[in-house]
Amino acid sequence: VYDTCMGKPTRIIDQSTNMVGTINQWSWILDGNVVASNQQPILIASTPGLHTVQLVVKTNVGCESDTVTRTFIANPAAVVNITAQDGCLNVPINFFGMQTDNQTTITQWNWNFGDGATSTLQYSVHSFSRAGNMNIQLNATASNGCISPDVFKMINVGDVHAIASNDTIILKDVPFPLQVN
Repeated sequence: VYDTCMGKPTRIIDQSTNMVGTINQWSWILDGNVVASNQQPILIASTPGLHTVQLVVKTNVGCESDTVTRTFIANPAAVVNITAQDGCLNVPINFFGMQTDNQTTITQWNWNFGDGATSTLQYSVHSFSRAGNMNIQLNATASNGCISPDVFKMINVGDVHAIASNDTIILKDVPFPLQVN
């Protein structure tokens, strides 16, 4: 069993062997709870820290193994969030990645601005060449190698066009309508 990141599958190699019959039953126990019955389970620790995994196997002729116990560490992943405001077409918009936990040290920020552009800076500035709703994505890599869950923020990039109506003859002291889109 290998150390992993919290919320990610633990890499496990089943090295069980037997002398008589064929192994056909596996009982995987994670932190005291039976969690899987297949040979290569996907075990995920939902909390950081030290975890215990145990395995008992049985053969088709009824032989049962002793319980094998191993431990692994689930390292914490950073928790991040995005601060950004709606903006305008071709005008720089500020993006701020913030860490909201104190269990890790972030070594890499990973932005995806939804238009093919990316950045690795915590504080990024980006201009959009098309208007509309942009789905911004951020994750961060901590010094322990764990990558935070992706966070998303939808921002609106506006595009404004002013159109005035035709010229109007204006007479002194006579009201006139002004039509503008």
